[in-house]
Amino acid sequence: GVRLCRARESALKAWVDLSPLGDLTAQALIEGMPAQCSFAAWRGRYLAGLTALKWRTHPGAKGPTSVAAFRAMPGLESACARVAEALGMSGLASVDFVIEEESGLPWAIELNPRPTPIVHLGARLGRDLALALREAIAGRFTSQEPLREATIALYPRERMRDPDSEWVGGPDEDVPWDDPTLLARLAEAISVR
Repeated sequence: GVRLCRARESALKAWVDLSPLGDLTAQALIEGMPAQCSFAAWRGRYLAGLTALKWRTHPGAKGPTSVAAFRAMPGLESACARVAEALGMSGLASVDFVIEEESGLPWAIELNPRPTPIVHLGARLGRDLALALREAIAGRFTSQEPLREATIALYPRERMRDPDSEWVGGPDEDVPWDDPTLLARLAEAISVR
């Protein structure tokens, strides 16, 4: 588990609560905007990436993205390219960052060695990660278009966060209209909450 501790007392309580679970790691808190870079890599070669600010999250400030503001962030892509090379990665992955409020510097905070909920949006934004990976596996390395900037609400998470959100119901809400069965199941999940 993760605990945010702003005082000695809360740090001691977190240590007591979490130490039975195994080794602990303490990090300094970096104030800023959460961001991510989801990417495709093949045999340590960075192929393409999607960079986004986590504009809204749910549940809570540290939860998964519910509204993603896709923006070109070459520094994040460069960091992910170094990670892919250093680890010899193949597949889809994502690195979470915090863009430090004071300096604007990105700080990597977590590596997710799996696809994340924004990967499927790549084709829509000029960065088709699955296509880039498929082509690389076949021995063809394709160049990617510049990332088209957009702010997209992720369904159903943003509706769960705030059914009256300004991003719900608009053209940039990512609703699976082409899959009625999935849509019905997700609608059930929303109504249960």
